Amino acid sequence: MQSSCSYCSQLEKADKHHNFCSQAGDDIRRVKNNAFYFKSRHLYSGEHISRLTFRSINEGYQYHAIGHKEVMLDAGKYLITNEGEAYTSEIDTRQPIEGLVIAFSHEQAHSMGYYLEASDEQLLDNPFRKTSIPPFYQHTFSQTQEIQSILTDFKSAILESEMPISNYDEKFHQLMVLMLQKRKALQAKVHLMKVKKQSTKIEIFKRLSTGKEYIDLHLDKKINLSELSRICTLSPFHLLRMFKEFYGQTPHQYLNTKRLEKAQFLLKDTTLPIEQIAERVGFEHVRSFNRVFKQSLNTSPSVFRLSFF
Repeated sequence: MQSSCSYCSQLEKADKHHNFCSQAGDDIRRVKNNAFYFKSRHLYSGEHISRLTFRSINEGYQYHAIGHKEVMLDAGKYLITNEGEAYTSEIDTRQPIEGLVIAFSHEQAHSMGYYLEASDEQLLDNPFRKTSIPPFYQHTFSQTQEIQSILTDFKSAILESEMPISNYDEKFHQLMVLMLQKRKALQAKVHLMKVKKQSTKIEIFKRLSTGKEYIDLHLDKKINLSELSRICTLSPFHLLRMFKEFYGQTPHQYLNTKRLEKAQFLLKDTTLPIEQIAERVGFEHVRSFNRVFKQSLNTSPSVFRLSFF
């Protein structure tokens, strides 16, 4: 099976015969597991239909539009796109960014759905039953050491052919289990919200996620609590309390954390003047940017940049 679009052609495949490209008319139900690697400064997917897919990058940022949502994936995180979702993705950087796309087969996704729900007795009585996995939240998850180890194995397998094909299935299953464990932990965290009704907890989480994603995508904007409350459709008091309870930071603290992360990347990846970087991450005055940067990282932006040039 061969891809004909420019995006799929740029992905290095673990197994050349197990590709999937919706633009080329491939059928999700007929393709097997596969891992894809890319290293690029400029990468644009165009619209594709996703399999159940794990997506990660080693540094910087990758923009995704998934259905009607926009998500910014950054290093140290991963994003899940569900089977059948329309998506586009884009990278535009000075230094090349590496990424891995781990795509699961339709069959394995449905087998894992049964494993997730069944008891040990049911797994013994009917080990090969299949049931669909409920969709993953559009939410970025932090990578664990176990996940990073599996990603290292996949990268080595693709670039250096160090892993026999017979080992692939084990790696896919291990990664799937870790993904499901992460999702279960997120669901448990939602369940622990100090709210009575489960449906209300889920709705609050979705609205908080909307606010968090808005911050991720608009670090250069002046974002205040009143504006964010309108975006989340939560009162300012409710938003402030629930955001702090769920994410461990107030919206303003989270905004500053993400601004400084983006500033560090721009200092490493670009030759933009520090004044322009300060503006790109939402600081009106370079003095304020220098002060906050030094308070957080114990060094100035200019000294930080010197270590990379």
